[in-house]
Amino acid sequence: MTDYKSFIIVATFFSLWIAVFFSYEVENFLAYILILSFGIIHGSNDLKLVERKYVNLKKSFFIKILSIYVLFVLGTSVIFYFFPMIALTLFVLFSGYHFGEEHLSNTIKRINVVASFTYLFHGLLLFSIIFYTNYSSVSTIIKEITDIDIPYIFFRNFFYISLSLIVISFLLHLKTKTVTLLKVIEESFYLLILYVIFRTASLIWSFAIYFVFWHSIPSLIRQVNYLYGNYKLSSFREYLRSSFVYWLISIIGLGVIYFLFSKNQTYFTPILFILLACITFPHVWIISRLDKDY
Repeated sequence: MTDYKSFIIVATFFSLWIAVFFSYEVENFLAYILILSFGIIHGSNDLKLVERKYVNLKKSFFIKILSIYVLFVLGTSVIFYFFPMIALTLFVLFSGYHFGEEHLSNTIKRINVVASFTYLFHGLLLFSIIFYTNYSSVSTIIKEITDIDIPYIFFRNFFYISLSLIVISFLLHLKTKTVTLLKVIEESFYLLILYVIFRTASLIWSFAIYFVFWHSIPSLIRQVNYLYGNYKLSSFREYLRSSFVYWLISIIGLGVIYFLFSKNQTYFTPILFILLACITFPHVWIISRLDKDY
């Protein structure tokens, strides 16, 4: 994330300006645009990334990877249907680790068990801040997905526990000198910025700000460099070209769902999060299989 911090900070404060001066309807509209564009696109080249890792990829192996990928999506859908609370919990855990890994990969010098837990705790803290500062909207969405009412005290405790765990993790890294004090201060400053943003913006806008500016765009840039070895404009065009079909299928699917539920707008956001979860699980699995060079 280090190489893109200037852009991220500017984009974040611009998003704060939007949150202050525009209505929730405008925020949500912009959030959907960002999520459906950069958010979905950054996970649309997963199979291309596998091909890059296994240069001499045999057709049978590619079919195996593709089958596992599809099974991940279908399996997630089934779990959400029969065990929505378990699926939602797994989504937060997997996404939390994935967000933390992407965010802190250039901050932590040594990859070990403590680093892995730090990734998870950092991601969970981000989720807990979003949930805690937008607890009413989050509670409504969880109710619609799981039919379970989550009290405010749960979100508050989730926030304080996650905050405590990340503090302990950073202290351990300072003790083992795997993270510098300057980096800890820097990351703490970022978390403070995000707390202010999440407390000001609507739930969907808060999620979009982090998901797109802090995660998807840096991840997309790293993927382009991983696939093509450079940051040339032609490489970005090729990336978009190769991901277009998968992205289009996702957008058509969401369009169909929007049409089906257009009479009840309250269902669209929960379903959007469910579809994001279905995409997230195989995406995290693919990224975990890549070289450390990624």
